[in-house]
Amino acid sequence: MLLACRRLRIDLGGEPLLEDFELEADGSSIALVGDFYPLFAALRGDARVVTGTFELGGRPAREAVLAGRVGLAVSEPRPAAHWTVLDLLHKSGIVAGLAREEAQARARAVLGRLGLQGLGLRRLSSLMPVEHTAVHLALALLTEPDTLVLELPFRSRTPSEIDWLWSLVGVAADQRRLVVSFDRALLESRQLIGNFDCMVLRHASGAPLVGAPADLLRPGGYLVSVTRRGARLARALEEKGCRVRPESLDDDKPEQLLVSGDGLELAALVARAAVEGEVPVIELIALPG
Repeated sequence: MLLACRRLRIDLGGEPLLEDFELEADGSSIALVGDFYPLFAALRGDARVVTGTFELGGRPAREAVLAGRVGLAVSEPRPAAHWTVLDLLHKSGIVAGLAREEAQARARAVLGRLGLQGLGLRRLSSLMPVEHTAVHLALALLTEPDTLVLELPFRSRTPSEIDWLWSLVGVAADQRRLVVSFDRALLESRQLIGNFDCMVLRHASGAPLVGAPADLLRPGGYLVSVTRRGARLARALEEKGCRVRPESLDDDKPEQLLVSGDGLELAALVARAAVEGEVPVIELIALPG
């Protein structure tokens, strides 16, 4: 299992970010779409796993990052601005446990593999945001990990920047397993997310939905987030001819429903059924067609 969370609680500063969280997703590549900040906070070491388990590739996730078996590229790194790119990679390699000479050689080799040699002597303060993302992808490769985990690499990027970064991710992920998180705004990137084996869709208040991207991004559908009575809403919509996933829901917990139906006025149906069933809908997002 590439990604597994069982009865997971993550705390930040003594307050829970995530409680009783359950997730299993497998494949050679997983796209995480929506709110996965708590998992990345735990991977970075900013937050703490209090109870339950959080595993990547069958290993405790944070331990796998520290051991170099999982290469983590974070969305908001804070390196010294006066360093060059090679300084950053070299020093990071030493911190990861590489000998000085090996760290130097590995830094140059990783930049070469990604075609980023021209960035080596650039100061970090001179890099464009998209170049920072590319450099931190290189950082994630320093320990030759089995798995790459990338936090929001495509956030606030132009289409041409996304294409360039995706080509780098393809090189970096060769012969490795891959987990990438996306803003929900990038649900529009159907072609990009469609490259992944598995997709996990999550709203902060709901249980995650797991499946193939083609199934979860069914054209003409809606993502409906409710705080309770999800099963009641699902039954009402199914009676009106809609398709609803997941099929098994809990009326007492927050839920996310994927609602689709050919030729139906879905938004109106959802709104009417929610009002009639007194179902608190907190978000209704149209999936791209």
